[in-house]
Amino acid sequence: MKITIDEDHSIVIGEVFSGAYIETEEGNRIGFCLRDDTIEFNVLPKDGGKSQWHRVNMQTLEVEKMSAVQDPDGGEMSDRNCAVRERTGDGVSVGRCWFWTNEKSGVLTCPRHGNVTEIQKHFSTTRELGEDPR
Repeated sequence: MKITIDEDHSIVIGEVFSGAYIETEEGNRIGFCLRDDTIEFNVLPKDGGKSQWHRVNMQTLEVEKMSAVQDPDGGEMSDRNCAVRERTGDGVSVGRCWFWTNEKSGVLTCPRHGNVTEIQKHFSTTRELGEDPR
């Protein structure tokens, strides 16, 4: 994370890839995380109730609600996040990719793994991560 102050004396927070929060005195929070071409943010109520992730479309400047699905471990995951299993160079699984997939003409594309349409369809029905299609 990198924190600077710009010429207008505003605080600028950059390189936030694992998330950061701003919090009101009452305990309500907004969490945010930078992605390659966008910003995702999460609204977290103080009572610990259900949170909701959103994504900013930087081309249209519209805020999109990220649809959540139930993770087999009890958490929430989005079907639009890439479901490719990441592996180290020696083949050890390190979890899910999580890049947001772009959809054009019915094809889901991960900026890292390319066309992941079949992997996403498989994940939606089985909740099993797929292998890198490249």
